[in-house]
Amino acid sequence: MSIFPDNEDAELKRLSFKFKNINVKVRILEDIPQLFLEGKSIGPLKKDDILELRLWQAIPLIEEGKAKLEEFPIKVSYTDIHKFVWKETQTPEIQELKNISYIGLKQREKLMKMSSNDIEKFKTALRDLITVRTRKIIKLSMQDSELISSLKPLLPEEKLLYENLSKILSIWKRRMLEGEEYD
Repeated sequence: MSIFPDNEDAELKRLSFKFKNINVKVRILEDIPQLFLEGKSIGPLKKDDILELRLWQAIPLIEEGKAKLEEFPIKVSYTDIHKFVWKETQTPEIQELKNISYIGLKQREKLMKMSSNDIEKFKTALRDLITVRTRKIIKLSMQDSELISSLKPLLPEEKLLYENLSKILSIWKRRMLEGEEYD
């Protein structure tokens, strides 16, 4: 069950779909005589061949151990995320993060071969980033929309959160101030 109304849930699915359609490079880890992708036959593929695929096509190969990510569009480590967190804590305004998405970071964590210690560090850093940015988004959503200069620094997933929070808070304020009926 989703916490978002259907149209917002659909928007998250659209963002995920869009990300899974980006091109990534994979290195083939074993000889593969033939591979079927999108109804086309590819192959034979030799060990160490580099292949450019859509992320959704690469995922099964990576999960089966037949390929590994050679290049991923989001090149962010947990130390980079900690730097973002530090930067966010230094200013009251939400900072712009270039070439990042939470959906992409989560995919990267799943697909990159990282030690369990590094995965835990990555999750902790990501949790810290989400926490500090969510606080700022909550403050933004409490303001009058006319007073907000720009939502440009928000990631697409954060814009969706902002829009939902703004709607909920607006309805709640109206009900409290005007005594609107609860349906």
